[in-house]
Amino acid sequence: MSLSGSPPCARNRASLTLFKEDTLLLFGGNYLIDRSDKFLSDAYLINVKTNESKKIELVASSKQKKSLARGHHSLVKSGGALWLFGGEHHRLRLSDTWQFELVGENS
Repeated sequence: MSLSGSPPCARNRASLTLFKEDTLLLFGGNYLIDRSDKFLSDAYLINVKTNESKKIELVASSKQKKSLARGHHSLVKSGGALWLFGGEHHRLRLSDTWQFELVGENS
């Protein structure tokens, strides 16, 4: 599948979850640059019917700051929220949990 709009960069160890009936949400992961891992904390909505991709901002529902870039994590949608758990940032294993509210056109 070739994506139009603002497609994400190549990556591995990312999460991909069903967001809406025809839309997936891609979050985080990492890629290799200059023999070093670059971890990501970006998010994209990918419409599987139109093959369009759009970068979005995930805003934590509490007063937490932006989540640490990560790979090997879990991300699920439940009701009106996304839940992010754990993962890895370089050699640091993470056990944190983040809740992101879904508002506006992205909900």
